[in-house]
Amino acid sequence: MAFMAIPAIRAAKPTHLAVLFFSLLLVFIITASLVPFKLKDHLRERRNNLHRFDDSIISPRIRPRVREFALKQSSNYTEHRRFLELKNHLKVLDRHHDFAFVLHSVPHPPSHPSRPYYVMINEAGEYVQTIEDGHPDYPLSRLADFREPRNAGREEIFFFLVPKTNGGLMKAIISECYNLRMSEKSNDPETMTFIDGVLNIDTQTLNGLAHARANKIIDSGLVDVFSTSYFLEGMLLFRTNRRGRAFTILQHPVLRAESLYHSRHSTLEWLGLPGYLESAHYIDNWVVRSLTNEKKGTLTEDHLTIAKAIIARKFFIGIAEHLEETIKRLELYYEWGEVSDGGECVNKYLKVHLEELESPRAIERGDDHWNLVATKDKYDLMLYYYALELFVKQGSTMFNRPHVDKDG
Repeated sequence: MAFMAIPAIRAAKPTHLAVLFFSLLLVFIITASLVPFKLKDHLRERRNNLHRFDDSIISPRIRPRVREFALKQSSNYTEHRRFLELKNHLKVLDRHHDFAFVLHSVPHPPSHPSRPYYVMINEAGEYVQTIEDGHPDYPLSRLADFREPRNAGREEIFFFLVPKTNGGLMKAIISECYNLRMSEKSNDPETMTFIDGVLNIDTQTLNGLAHARANKIIDSGLVDVFSTSYFLEGMLLFRTNRRGRAFTILQHPVLRAESLYHSRHSTLEWLGLPGYLESAHYIDNWVVRSLTNEKKGTLTEDHLTIAKAIIARKFFIGIAEHLEETIKRLELYYEWGEVSDGGECVNKYLKVHLEELESPRAIERGDDHWNLVATKDKYDLMLYYYALELFVKQGSTMFNRPHVDKDG
């Protein structure tokens, strides 16, 4: 039929061809005139949605460019190709999350594992921008490298607190023994005021971190040690000209899992430890997930590689099973000194810690529960063994303490 239409048109009179031509032209003009209006309405709707975002974490220098990039939906071919490669890694922002944009580290081979690039996405989970090392808003540039010389006048101490690794004990030692100011929510509402010597801001919640950021807590001079269990969001408190100098304390994942279970034993006893590990109450490989910002989904060796590189480059490493040695090194690294109880304040807290270590444990090395946790948290376990190597190496090269003696 298509071949028959051609001679039919050729046989038609010129007047009929002119009418057909002008009819098609009119349809084309009308259609073309409607497209810009639809496109303009679409862009206006996107622009209105974008203006509802809280983009306070984006540098003013690039904020207009980020808006333009979001509206154009990656018109640049290179960025668009990268978006297609990474779309399986993008995460939709949780509705309770206070950030307009989330920075998601991607397990893609960067120039070095300690310099992963981040993908910025908006509230709808749409790709906005890729941020790599050297970019003014690159998250890891807000932390000083472990081996860099200290610049106390332009740095703040950042304690990345892993749950159930003596975090509460360390916070008590920091505030009471060294008389260093910290923040913790005491009363509602949160305020930039001290209650019993502690700033009334909760940096253990996303809302509290947003409040701290809005009140420019880094510039306030009211806090000496910032502690939080949110690694990425905690980093965003700092700036490249006011960086954080980070430390963390790690514990064997099996011991940490047991402590987590016993802390919730009253409400989760009916599950038992195996049931607890398989439930939504337990987050496997919590440390690796936090360092790579892979809160959900399947982890790979790439995530572990990046996590290892980050702690090696950015962190003073402490070990919960060697807490006394860890504290002695912290005193050297941050130049802390006891100011209370005649120098016995730390020993008082360590005595409590040692009593806890000597208490019997429900999980024995090599039993079924031990093996279950070791399998479930295999990436955290490998990261912990690597951290032990770093602990020994840092002691030898930075503190002239090449071994951990039994007497500390």
